[in-house]
Amino acid sequence: MNKKRQLAKNTIIIFFGRVCTQLISFFLLPLYTAYLNTSEYGIVDLIQTYVTLLVPIITLELEMSIFRYLIDSRGKVKETNKLLSNNFYILSISLTIFSILYVIVSSFVNIPYRWLILIDIIVCVLSGNFLQVARGLGHTMDYAISCILTGITTAVSNIILICYFHMQAEGMIISMALANFICSLYLFIRLKLYSKERTNLGKVDHGLIKEMYRYLRY
Repeated sequence: MNKKRQLAKNTIIIFFGRVCTQLISFFLLPLYTAYLNTSEYGIVDLIQTYVTLLVPIITLELEMSIFRYLIDSRGKVKETNKLLSNNFYILSISLTIFSILYVIVSSFVNIPYRWLILIDIIVCVLSGNFLQVARGLGHTMDYAISCILTGITTAVSNIILICYFHMQAEGMIISMALANFICSLYLFIRLKLYSKERTNLGKVDHGLIKEMYRYLRY
């Protein structure tokens, strides 16, 4: 019975966090339509689509695997830290490779706001991964708070950058990146992902990494 109550509680907390973010995005629509013309809004929407498509390709959906394995390792400190170290290693390699390829490609292809887009993609990868780490570790309240922080940061930064600084499309992209950065930073601190035990490259286990990616096939 306790497990059922805990599950129900966690579900409500996560649902509340996600709904708050979606509601804030919904209420920002009049702001976008009032201050952005059709072409600018279309550019930002296209960028968001590309970011959404690229993030799972860059990570190969690692966040879903780390979530699954962290659930099994709850209460086992050494195993949890080993998983987080491998997660940190994979993220570092994936983002480094992607950043190098992005810089090379963007040197030959004209990409508007290319540096802002790169930053946005990086923080999106980090926030998405850290959110699943929080869930895997059982930090559902931190998960919800980070989602709410993302929504609030998006709203405040959009109002400031678009209404007062008239940055329009650029302001929206900065707001997206800033919101995901705040989310990542909050979880990075709250989950103590900065600790040596959780970023120890000496704990990298290539066999475990293969096993984690093998899980994603099923």
